[in-house]
Amino acid sequence: MIAMRSDDKMVSLMKFEPIQSLDIILESSRGEECCLSWSYDGRFLSRTYGNEVIINDSKKDFEEVCRLGQKDAVRGVKFCLADGKRDRIATVGSDGFLRIFQLRISLGNVHVEALAAVYLEPNLWAVSWSSG
Repeated sequence: MIAMRSDDKMVSLMKFEPIQSLDIILESSRGEECCLSWSYDGRFLSRTYGNEVIINDSKKDFEEVCRLGQKDAVRGVKFCLADGKRDRIATVGSDGFLRIFQLRISLGNVHVEALAAVYLEPNLWAVSWSSG
């Protein structure tokens, strides 16, 4: 599955097995302020939207399951598979903080817990996980 910008304020989703366009349109920020990341298993799609990160569940027709609000614009979001198969999410933004969240599923519900927030420098645009 791939997510791509289709308009100034929309993201279109395409499934490539077989190739088909899904009739799902998700709200999106404009231009370079939009960032997308899929969870390791492809179930969750996270995207930046102004001062928030929005997480959607592909198993539930891309239902919104969580919004992570920040004080300032969020510019980068990235999923990572952590020990124990728990997805972790890193976010950065114009406030200069790197934030780490953990996403868990319990009894069919999605729970997000803040694990860390570290100030690095103002106006961060991208984040990535190392392989080690």
